[in-house]
Amino acid sequence: MGRVVILVLLVLVIAWWLFGRINKARSTAAAQSKRKGGKGAAHAQDMVVCAHCGVHLPLADALKDGALHYCGEPHRLLGPRA
Repeated sequence: MGRVVILVLLVLVIAWWLFGRINKARSTAAAQSKRKGGKGAAHAQDMVVCAHCGVHLPLADALKDGALHYCGEPHRLLGPRA
């Protein structure tokens, strides 16, 4: 019984140590990324509103029909909400 308790404690200590090292590596990588100008970080995009349903979406993903923007082809075909 005593050996089982010691073995469980040893496994828990090793898992705790590994978890700490992984978190430290992640935080170090995030800090380096911030210092390098945020490589991999999402860049801000212009947002538009679907004329039919009102959902906000990035301009790059929107379908433009004249001065109006739509979230998809079905809403473009339905036109603006009355």
